[in-house]
Amino acid sequence: MEKIARSTPTKKIKVLNKRTKTMQQDMAELAGSVKTIAKAIEKPNKSSHEVDVRRFNKSLGNDFIFHGTEEPTDAEKWLLGIKKELKVMLVSEEDKVRFVTYMFYGDADFWWSSTERMENVSRMSWERFEELFLEKYFPPTAQAAKCMEFALLEQGDMSVTQLDKKFAELERHGQHLVPTQELRARKLECALKGPIRDRVVSHNHNTYAAVLKSALAVEASWAKTLKERESREKKKKVKQNPQARHKRPRTESPVKKEKKSGTECYNCREEGHYARDCPHPQRQRPQNTNQPRNQNVEFESGLRQ
Repeated sequence: MEKIARSTPTKKIKVLNKRTKTMQQDMAELAGSVKTIAKAIEKPNKSSHEVDVRRFNKSLGNDFIFHGTEEPTDAEKWLLGIKKELKVMLVSEEDKVRFVTYMFYGDADFWWSSTERMENVSRMSWERFEELFLEKYFPPTAQAAKCMEFALLEQGDMSVTQLDKKFAELERHGQHLVPTQELRARKLECALKGPIRDRVVSHNHNTYAAVLKSALAVEASWAKTLKERESREKKKKVKQNPQARHKRPRTESPVKKEKKSGTECYNCREEGHYARDCPHPQRQRPQNTNQPRNQNVEFESGLRQ
């Protein structure tokens, strides 16, 4: 009994020591995890989707290098394109201005250098950059001109497809003119040329897409009718003049007689003077031989008799 009582405390101590050791190991692992998390917070690892400015420049290549332009539409197209690339490549808000201005060369780079002296570009927001960029390359006067162009848009000599493209290009400058789908549809109808518009309006379409689809169908039918009419007229001409298909074009003889220049004497056939001034003896003119051939024969027969 005494022996069993002595062994019990010893066993408990061993178990306690084992548990203590296990807890120490767990604490060490926990401390390591906390340390790793702290490092991650202090200096986060870059995502595989994040890019630096040089990689951004290399990915875009020369297509997005901006030298500046005097054409507002070109500047606007460049800005829209670069915004799309920023979105796809997951460029952070604080890096957008720095990445985009890295693509500036020539006159654009000179302008940005001047802007840096006036603005705190290190903390510039993307919205502020867009505002400055458009003030420089797409000023309010140019925007007003594009708005007016949209308001007066007409098809003219353009195809329906070309009109649709022009509509999309100008619409963003006059969005206040077409705030609803129905107004967009009416605007496109008004821009169509008369013969197409007259047939489209009768269907009373309420959306831009429906008006465009109808206009394309009318244009295709119109072109087909015109082609068939031209074919019929061509066949009609051939039927009225069947020899036209087999008639060979007349060709001029390669040998042409050279036309004599100056005057010609009817007496001596020499050039340079008239017969009345001819130095040669006057030749006797032949008698009129316009009498019928049968009379000459009878006259000659009478002489023989």
